[in-house]
Amino acid sequence: MHVFKGREYNRDLTILYDCSPGSLLAGNYFFPSEPADAAARSYRSVYDILISVYGAPALDTTPWQVGGSIPDKRIVASDPRKYMTVWWKGHLSLHLGFSPNLPSESPGLRVWGVFGPRTTHQQTH
Repeated sequence: MHVFKGREYNRDLTILYDCSPGSLLAGNYFFPSEPADAAARSYRSVYDILISVYGAPALDTTPWQVGGSIPDKRIVASDPRKYMTVWWKGHLSLHLGFSPNLPSESPGLRVWGVFGPRTTHQQTH
């Protein structure tokens, strides 16, 4: 594993690359902790960038879903900590979500992204 500070999506991040000899298993991007409203704005900003690059996601539980002006309340998480967006493009899998801060931290949320090779199971959907 390689962990370092970096900048992506117009933000400072902690980046963790999980590698095996000769290949990347996953890239994990951890955004700084923010209050819930600010974290939702950060999520939306990254979401918009990923939409522009990869198109509409395969799974989307955010209130700003692509292709509709009014989200379907049956699938939109009312709690922003439960937002999840997933893209499966070719051999690439991208997941975007939130994590609550640890109990030892001040209250807030952290946006995270996990990018890596698409698994065989994901390729059948």
